[in-house]
Amino acid sequence: MEVFDYSLIRAVPDPRRGEWVNIGVCVYLRGNLDVHLTDSYNKIRALDPNVDLRILRRLSQDWNSICEGLDSSTTRQAILSGLPFVHASPLAQFACDLESYEEQVRLLLRDLIVPPLAIREKREPRLRATLKSHLIKAKLYSEDPSAISQHKVVANFPVMEEAKLFADFAARNGVMHITETIDFRVKSDQLRNRHGQAAIKSITLDKAGEIFPDCKRNVVFAYNQQDIDEIQPSLNLLRDYSMNMFDAGNPKDLANFVELTASALGQRLEP
Repeated sequence: MEVFDYSLIRAVPDPRRGEWVNIGVCVYLRGNLDVHLTDSYNKIRALDPNVDLRILRRLSQDWNSICEGLDSSTTRQAILSGLPFVHASPLAQFACDLESYEEQVRLLLRDLIVPPLAIREKREPRLRATLKSHLIKAKLYSEDPSAISQHKVVANFPVMEEAKLFADFAARNGVMHITETIDFRVKSDQLRNRHGQAAIKSITLDKAGEIFPDCKRNVVFAYNQQDIDEIQPSLNLLRDYSMNMFDAGNPKDLANFVELTASALGQRLEP
């Protein structure tokens, strides 16, 4: 049985943003570095679409050249950890016999070379993204959650965090304004899932009304005309717990929502 020192190989395209992704494993063998990179560069492209892949293709050669003549794992890791763009993580170890070495490295690649959480998050739902773009255009939205105190609309607002109830959008100007979105534009066999969403969003609106005095509650929805009978019970439920309902498929309704939001925040929309 032999003990091997290793580091994860991390790509950090922009250190200012603090985003990184594991792209490989570097094992510190005596006399050389055994570098293994992921077969797919999709994860690093998610951080930087313009990444120069030539850097990665010659990484093993470059790192071995940098560490030539050095045997200490600690020394080599210290040098490689300070490199820009791609660097070595802190030292770790695994133990195995020589016959199972390649298998152990393969398991490390399988188990540890995963994208960070920010990359694994699902794409923002279409309706929510549409609504956000309208709010951004109207200069009403901020990505900074603390900006709610500056009369801006923020996303994923915790209404009741311990119960995992988060509103899609929230704003505050004396009173709280909560907006939930629901998109029924899905295949017929997926509508049942939307009914469940409608129930959770209704609970969120109800709790917001209990927690925040005089809370104003809105719902923005979208649907396929042929499904109106199927979704009507969910719309009725949401209507019971909201003060305003806006049809995102109606440009006038969408404009009214943005105008109402601006008015609630004491802001005037630019013509």
